[in-house]
Amino acid sequence: MRNYLRNLRLQKKYSQTEIAKLIGISQRHYSDIERGKSDPSWAVAQRFEQLFNIPAGELLAESGEEPGKTA
Repeated sequence: MRNYLRNLRLQKKYSQTEIAKLIGISQRHYSDIERGKSDPSWAVAQRFEQLFNIPAGELLAESGEEPGKTA
């Protein structure tokens, strides 16, 4: 999830601060989510879903990789 979320953010050319403001969380909380130190709540995952147009369940996957990719 972490690399996936970071890649989505970079594709949109947003900073961590911009994403945090758009979904209504602190920049620190967003950074912790992106670095894998914290997991997003279901509500936050749903806001990611709306922002990035991807299923929230994909963001909550525990693989740490982009959904559909294998090692």
